[in-house]
Amino acid sequence: MDPRFKFIRGGSFQGLSDYLEARPIRSKKRKILYPIKQPSEQIDLFNGPPKIQHPEYGLRVRSGHFYELLSQAIWGGKVKSLYQIESNSNGDLIGTEPDVSDLKKYLLREVKSMDSKGILKLNDDQIFKYFLMQTKDFFKNSPTILFDVYRYGFSGIQSKYNLKKLDDLVRDLAKNTKFMVSMPFSLIFQIYKNENTLTSRYEGPAAAPHTRFLSRGINELLAYPEQTLGKIGVYLEDYLIEKRKSPKRIYINRTCIPQFPVLLIKDVLPQEQIKLKLENEIKSDKMFSERFKILEEEYHSEQNESTCDIFEPPIPDKDIPF
Repeated sequence: MDPRFKFIRGGSFQGLSDYLEARPIRSKKRKILYPIKQPSEQIDLFNGPPKIQHPEYGLRVRSGHFYELLSQAIWGGKVKSLYQIESNSNGDLIGTEPDVSDLKKYLLREVKSMDSKGILKLNDDQIFKYFLMQTKDFFKNSPTILFDVYRYGFSGIQSKYNLKKLDDLVRDLAKNTKFMVSMPFSLIFQIYKNENTLTSRYEGPAAAPHTRFLSRGINELLAYPEQTLGKIGVYLEDYLIEKRKSPKRIYINRTCIPQFPVLLIKDVLPQEQIKLKLENEIKSDKMFSERFKILEEEYHSEQNESTCDIFEPPIPDKDIPF
């Protein structure tokens, strides 16, 4: 095994001495509160809204909320603010809800988390909404949109915690966060759009259409960011790469979160220039232009025909062939 990949099965910094020796990022808050009910009330992690039947959903929401709170503690902002954005010239609105927002800085964050073997799933409808937020004039200034992608160091979350308490899950996520990669939407869009050996495409009956950034791609990005960006097919000159580590002494519900590697990838180009670049990419690509047009039409058709949401059970987030 390449020694740079020892972190996959070993400690968070194993094989990554450059991250271990890097400066820690500063956090806005040192103490995080994850609200937990009384022990007698919070045993069943699978409980969710009545319309949601798939049991794994409850765990995904709760583990996802852990990392939303962690990103909020590090960077500041508010968790879950709903925005209505205009999708076409008719004034039709689409609701979108970034995980963490700081409108004083025109900064929006989407927070993703996955287990030790998981992939980054980029749903068509979510990418479409963020594309609109990046390219349309909803804000005084073009927003900076970032995706914070976390990996935790265990798998089988459903089988491990189906009889445990929420505070068990929170404690174990705190102690087993492996790393975080923060990427701008311009890069996420290229991962979503460009076909390469590190991605796969799903358009089947089990879930909404999406592009997958495979598990090995995420690990390679942490270990070898420049080479991996080359495989994705982006211009390295468009991005600033910075290797850091998580803040010292940050706590969630009195559990200290050990430091872990943090890869920060930032845009070099100003947001207005990124906006124009993304618009031109869609205009010049017939397939993606038609896909986004269909997404817009389908969304408004569903809004008119249905008054309730239907939950789609997720397919396993693993690197599997289609």
